[in-house]
Amino acid sequence: MRFPNYVDVEISKNRFISNEKGYYNGGYFLWLYTENSDKKYAGKTQSGTSQTITSAHAFEHDGIHNVDIKSNIFSISGSSNMRVLSAESTGLSQGARTISGVMRQVEGQLYGASYTGFVKCTNLISDLNFSNNTIAIYADNYTYKTIIYCKAVYGLTIENNKVDTGSGVNLTNSGVNIATPVNDTVSNQFEFISKLPNKSVIIDDGKGGTIMLKSDSTERKLILQQTEHCKITYTVQNGNVVVKVVCDEGYTFSGWTKSGATYNPGSSITMTSNITLVATCTK
Repeated sequence: MRFPNYVDVEISKNRFISNEKGYYNGGYFLWLYTENSDKKYAGKTQSGTSQTITSAHAFEHDGIHNVDIKSNIFSISGSSNMRVLSAESTGLSQGARTISGVMRQVEGQLYGASYTGFVKCTNLISDLNFSNNTIAIYADNYTYKTIIYCKAVYGLTIENNKVDTGSGVNLTNSGVNIATPVNDTVSNQFEFISKLPNKSVIIDDGKGGTIMLKSDSTERKLILQQTEHCKITYTVQNGNVVVKVVCDEGYTFSGWTKSGATYNPGSSITMTSNITLVATCTK
């Protein structure tokens, strides 16, 4: 099973069986991948002129999010060389970034037009759970030491799995290789990258107003971090990013901190360097 852009999917209580050597040496029962090329198609402008339209960049494909793989049985025997799970993300940071002068489909229309502004960066793997599965390997001359490979996955859980092996099968670390772990700080932050002085990231200031942050024409990065009891959400509107902070019940969003101090620059600021802000909620 290959997963191009699966979101909110549960795969449970299935039996996967492989007892013969596959055509592709060392394949996986479950193969999660994120596309890494731009998507384009032959379209037209509003006036009917033929034009190549970009529908998605490598960084803005949907990605793979909230996939729950649990309570399955994976059986590998005979001459099989099958492995269980590969989940390799692009390593991109979640958030948004700017593009300039790109022919894109106009939302809700069948034609394209030049677009300048932010687009989301979502082409990554997040919230992947692999738990309570049974893996049985009794294959002849099985040489693999890794049967689960994960790289740069945000919110990865691998737990309570049972692995049974026959003689001659020697797995390393129970067959799990997490090549590039993603820590909690990274998985709870969003990066907004821009070099357009006329497009902004608009954030609530915690006092009923907003703060507009924009670049000084040099590429700048705004990093927003969510903490316990608060969640950052964002949308792209007219080329700008609009950020909201949603707090748990009983908590109120009180604003942002920068290097531990309250951040209150006014209603608008031009970024001359990268900025990291932390959302805070109070009870």
